[in-house]
Amino acid sequence: MLKNIQRFQKILLGITSIYLRYMYFNSGLDFTYYPNYPNKDDVYYFNADARFNEYGAGFLIGYQLLIKKRFVIDFMMIGTRYSWIRMKYDFDENISEKFLTKLEGSLQNIVDRFEVNHDVEFDKSGIKDASVSFNFANVRFGISLGFSF
Repeated sequence: MLKNIQRFQKILLGITSIYLRYMYFNSGLDFTYYPNYPNKDDVYYFNADARFNEYGAGFLIGYQLLIKKRFVIDFMMIGTRYSWIRMKYDFDENISEKFLTKLEGSLQNIVDRFEVNHDVEFDKSGIKDASVSFNFANVRFGISLGFSF
């Protein structure tokens, strides 16, 4: 009986882990804005540098299967995740309040997909940058392939 308990403890320790995550994405964006859409008589073009940062941490239960000497498959059965996200736009010119309101709506749609209770709000005083940040918790699962160096 004691051997079975010890074997179960080794298996359990082999499949649980804590993880940290960092993601950074940077891109240039070109905007075409029609303030009186669907009327396309007035049109504005401007550019922005967009940045997206995410920090995350969690607890994961899974199993790692060694296929060959250096190849593995990770089965992430289930785990918790908590993330901190920040999105920032740096525009090449001052932006109108009307455009920022529409951008708020688009970003609010993204935030709502995470089922986070957060209202996206920008300072609408004719600025050249806009940002939003929020936190959320969810469940993580998946399968990944790995190669060991």
